[in-house]
Amino acid sequence: MTEALAAIKAEVAAEPAGVTVPLVTDDGTVDILVPPPSMWFEGAVEALTQGRVSEWIRLAVEDPAMIAAWDSVPRKRYRDLNAFLEEWTRLSGESQGKSPASTPSSRNTRGR
Repeated sequence: MTEALAAIKAEVAAEPAGVTVPLVTDDGTVDILVPPPSMWFEGAVEALTQGRVSEWIRLAVEDPAMIAAWDSVPRKRYRDLNAFLEEWTRLSGESQGKSPASTPSSRNTRGR
């Protein structure tokens, strides 16, 4: 299955509220409901694409209980964060490296 087709199937199957992703660490496991990108606050995409996962969660997740759950796991290893991002990618059909706002019409093409 192509990456584009997989993303479309995941998006169709995803709940409108987002996807619940487990954060599994040595200190415990919590489930985090990550809303769809259209509901994120400004700066979330940049934080995600730059690998600043905790900052991304704070800008993407609106529910204070979810942010408290994220913060309840005090030590997060990079392997834990990478696994969380991989599972979010799989469940949501979104890509970590691409901005959902990056469409050809949003790029400045003047002077070409």
